Amino acid sequence: MGGSLQADDQHCLQDGRLPIVLGVTGHRDLEDVELVRERLFEQITSLEKAYPFTPFVALSSLAEGADRLFARVILDRGIPLYVPLPFAVEEYEKDFPQSVEAFRALCHQAEAVFTVPLAASVDMQRIGRSPETNECHADRDLQYAMAGIYLAQRAHILFAIWDGKPARGIGGTAQVVNYRYFGRPQALELPATDLQRMNNLVPSNPLDDPETGIVYHVHVRRRHEAPLPHGVTIERKIPPSHQKFGDPLARVDTYNKRLTQESEHSGELAQDDGATKIHSADSSEDFFAREYRRLSRRFSCAGRLAERHVQDVRRSFLWIFCLAGIALTAETYFGGPGWPPVPVGWGWGFISLVVYEISLATIICWVWKMRRKEKNPEAVDFRALAEGLRVQGAWFRAGLPDLVSQRYLRRYSQSLGWVRYALQGACVTYRASPSPEDLTYVQNQWIDEQRKYLRNASERREYRMSSNTRWASRFIKIALLLGAVLILLLSLYYKYLLTKYNQLIIIAAFSLPLLTTAAGLLSGYNEFAAYEDDIREYRRNLKLFEVARDRMNNGSINEQQELIRQLGLEALIENANWALIHKSHDAQIPH
Repeated sequence: MGGSLQADDQHCLQDGRLPIVLGVTGHRDLEDVELVRERLFEQITSLEKAYPFTPFVALSSLAEGADRLFARVILDRGIPLYVPLPFAVEEYEKDFPQSVEAFRALCHQAEAVFTVPLAASVDMQRIGRSPETNECHADRDLQYAMAGIYLAQRAHILFAIWDGKPARGIGGTAQVVNYRYFGRPQALELPATDLQRMNNLVPSNPLDDPETGIVYHVHVRRRHEAPLPHGVTIERKIPPSHQKFGDPLARVDTYNKRLTQESEHSGELAQDDGATKIHSADSSEDFFAREYRRLSRRFSCAGRLAERHVQDVRRSFLWIFCLAGIALTAETYFGGPGWPPVPVGWGWGFISLVVYEISLATIICWVWKMRRKEKNPEAVDFRALAEGLRVQGAWFRAGLPDLVSQRYLRRYSQSLGWVRYALQGACVTYRASPSPEDLTYVQNQWIDEQRKYLRNASERREYRMSSNTRWASRFIKIALLLGAVLILLLSLYYKYLLTKYNQLIIIAAFSLPLLTTAAGLLSGYNEFAAYEDDIREYRRNLKLFEVARDRMNNGSINEQQELIRQLGLEALIENANWALIHKSHDAQIPH
């Protein structure tokens, strides 16, 4: 099943599954090439079988040696290949003049070839080699390091075809491996000057957990070195941080399985939605249009799945609250007077006890089932994933290389870590030169649509909260008034009322706990549904989107890009807060 799913990237485009991204770094002068090829083929085949519902894509810069060997194995497996280059193709080819044709042949088979963003402090004029000496400036090595970091940040699994020896300079294999495994350049064995330049490439918050990843170390030897004691072997290295939340790739595969199953059952998730707020407006079939359409489809499917599960969870919570009200009312009436009339041997107290037990047992079973299947956490995860994809789509369209996974849910890796991991491979490319029309499109399809959504969502929640509050207040007032009337009438006409209107008095007395129970449930549901928290977050973000809408009209392209970046960061913070609030508001059975 794995081979058939991974081979058809067009099917991935249609159904919106999220891919697992494989990357490679390694030496150019490899020995035992055929053995390395066999080990890579076996390992990649094993991965496809381990995650059968998930498509794979691969990243390779196609340098001589390990990069190209890996790329050929990838293409043999029918996996789409993306080629991130440190600089323009013409300049890159100067580093391997004897094998340019082989490089171009692989590029021709690739899904896309593109240049990574320019590293901080790198001058384009200093990247080229000297025509006289063929020597290069340090900026060239730094841009190579940038390409390695770009690849490592997006690869779920990094294949390190490496002899295991320390780095010899900036941009080497060992640096990419250590960055992927440890998450920060500080772990690299470099001179202080070089280390500072590397730190500038990937600025990080020291309070955050390092961005680590899985490394498959392919133990190899370089040309003319002595044979390895155990031959060519592959060692799987999993960072300790990944052990906090299990195998994140298995969670990604489970998500893709759920997406596939629900698409087959309903057919809805596999259909295009003209109302989707991130979709391609391009008529041409160029590379960026295809990539944007892929990303849009992933967002659309995640959004549909999230909405379906969120609504299902809300309905379940509502039924649980209703059953809790019935159980509370029955408990109140247990042991009450013998009304209404029932068969001999059956008192009202007994009926109340039966209703109470049935209601309570139903609640326990319902909550147990929801918690066992993780219904609420799963719905929150899907929503968090969809919102991350929404922002990633806006950033991609605006020509921003930023990864949502690098900025999103960083403080919530314990409970939402797999979502960040899934987002890591959602968009492996970026468009370096967006047009003014692209930014206008982002303004219309993201900023304006989010303004409408936030306004409507805030108004809906305000209406629900105020409606529940009004009815709770009415029930309390009616109960107080009815209780006061009963006290007054019974104190004045006790015997007469019990003789003539006994059942009416009983009905009125029975109504009091019903009214107070209903009022308490409505108030409790407002609190449980976190309406007030949602309204506060929606209003805050609505103000930000309105400010952004006004300022988008007066800025340059660079200013508009920065505005979209900052707005995306704020949206991610709001989504993370929403996820944390609603993940903690789960149904529980007291122990």
